[in-house]
Amino acid sequence: MIHNHIVTKEELLKDEVLLSLLPKNESNNYYLGYATLDDVYTVKYLPIDQFIDYIDKLNNEDTQYYRTSPQKRDAAIFEAIWLFDELACVKVNPFFAADITFGYSALSLYFNNGYEQESLLSLFDNNPVRRNIFFAQFFYFVKKYLKNKINQGSQIITMHDFEKRTLSILKKILYVRI
Repeated sequence: MIHNHIVTKEELLKDEVLLSLLPKNESNNYYLGYATLDDVYTVKYLPIDQFIDYIDKLNNEDTQYYRTSPQKRDAAIFEAIWLFDELACVKVNPFFAADITFGYSALSLYFNNGYEQESLLSLFDNNPVRRNIFFAQFFYFVKKYLKNKINQGSQIITMHDFEKRTLSILKKILYVRI
């Protein structure tokens, strides 16, 4: 069993994890396995259903917006990335309710580590839930910014491969910064 790993209840039962190790609440479906420095041989499980639900809600935000030129769309995504980055660096932020201040910017995460999320785990205290929440909030922010920036037009379209397109623009920003 990998430490700090998100697993489902079914996976735990398949691996023959003793039910006595799981919290008593039977309605949980997702757990975060962890061990403490005091006892690295005992894996404990924390229910994380509420966090997974939150991440799913952010990720399921639709990517529909009014049709516009690709240049305007990409410019709006570019602006959203920069704005998120600036907000992440502000110590006190009365404009954004999410905790996105981890001491580094979204751009520096990608610049220094690429989009290999596993390599970023140490930056989030080796907690995959914190890392996944951060990236879900990042993409949600970009989606909302895009919708509000491009708020006029005659036809609403859905942007396919939203994350892929956003990461492509992010790479262009990093290339310009070098």
